[in-house]
Amino acid sequence: MGRLRRAAALATLGLLALAPAAQSAEDSASVRIESGLVAGVVSDGVARYKGIPYAAPPVGERRWRAPAPPTAWSGVRTFDDYGSSCPQAGPPRRVPAGSRAESTSEDCLTLNVWTPVERATRLPVMVWLHGGGNVNGTGSQTFYDGSAFARDGVVLVTLNYRLGILGFFAHPALGGKQGDCRTGNFGLLDQIAALRWVQRNIAAFGGDPSNVTLFGESAGAEDALILASSDAAKGLFGKVISESAGGLWARWPTLAQAQTQGAKVATALGSPGAGATAAQLRSLPIDRLAAVSDDDQIGPMLDGCVVQAPPAVALAHGARVPLIIGTNRDEDVAYFTAPARWVAARTATAGTRAYLYRFDYVWSLLASRRPSATHGSEIPFVFDYYDADLFDDTDRKIAAALHGCWIAFAQTGTPACPGVAAWPAYDPHDRRVMVFDAHPSVRAPADSDAQDLLEPPMSP
Repeated sequence: MGRLRRAAALATLGLLALAPAAQSAEDSASVRIESGLVAGVVSDGVARYKGIPYAAPPVGERRWRAPAPPTAWSGVRTFDDYGSSCPQAGPPRRVPAGSRAESTSEDCLTLNVWTPVERATRLPVMVWLHGGGNVNGTGSQTFYDGSAFARDGVVLVTLNYRLGILGFFAHPALGGKQGDCRTGNFGLLDQIAALRWVQRNIAAFGGDPSNVTLFGESAGAEDALILASSDAAKGLFGKVISESAGGLWARWPTLAQAQTQGAKVATALGSPGAGATAAQLRSLPIDRLAAVSDDDQIGPMLDGCVVQAPPAVALAHGARVPLIIGTNRDEDVAYFTAPARWVAARTATAGTRAYLYRFDYVWSLLASRRPSATHGSEIPFVFDYYDADLFDDTDRKIAAALHGCWIAFAQTGTPACPGVAAWPAYDPHDRRVMVFDAHPSVRAPADSDAQDLLEPPMSP
């Protein structure tokens, strides 16, 4: 499980190396949120606010606790650079040169907002959860730039959340709580806190808090589906887009099992195992903690409050909200493709709209090196981020279709794709899927598509 998650994370992080230069600022804009006045940077009709704290720094005594509200400030604070990335093994990759995102710090619970300057009504909101196996990555990678979404009438939010052992860790001495429940799912609590921040503040940026779509890739897609089935996140968003979610059929540890494993990790880190105190654990040096990987079974757990049941059980009756879900052609069938089809079928059977896709297209710049679409290769097309020098005509057509589908789904709940025939909701009987290749269209699966017949390895 650890190796699979790591391979998926590294594939995503190593996806692209090219990015256009940052645009120069033409103006600044200030809005008032609950913490105070924030100023951003305006260019090309888009206002950008980068590095806004959505929670208090989880440092010192706040390490391994539920996120607390951010501290208010007086005057106007300018947010023109990303915040630090959360601690992880190795430096963050594919982040803007010279940005704070190149560095890591426990003080990392920040988010970024892109919004159009000109707007007549409240706009749909999309909140992005980055991938990286819940052990690495950042919401500030270059290809997560939200400018195209803002230009097309969406308020786009990306965020950082605690990773690895800082984000997913249980120990008998630690009492992280969600309500009356103990938990070690601090990274998920961060995501919930960011979504609550959106509910309280996004109207100041022109967004409609009643029309929020949560979307993500890889671990971010998995987390989005977890939150869609969690009572702790109920009402914070109304739609989900899941891109290549992994681990949906994994057997997750209970809180007690995670505490036992946490005691072993504590021993390996030099603390007295299960007998370590919270103070001893919180005094461990950050560089040693950041080096702990998911090979040590660090990850989401069944705590009974944030995660009430394994995904295969929680999603047995489908997602609770309208859903786009899919994978890329070159991804593993049992780990990625089969679970996506299963979730789409269960959601449709429960009476909620689900739309299934497969991304087959290979970016022209990489066509000579890649035979098919690998993990994470849809991301630049979703964000429609790269400029004309890096996209040929077919690339631009695919980007317009995929990005446009996501925009339409956020606006109306129906993925109307520019230049593509209608995409019907998934029907488990005809099993048609939207295929994004050089000629996107809805197609029936081949008889050899064995993933349509696979079920979770555990009974829901």
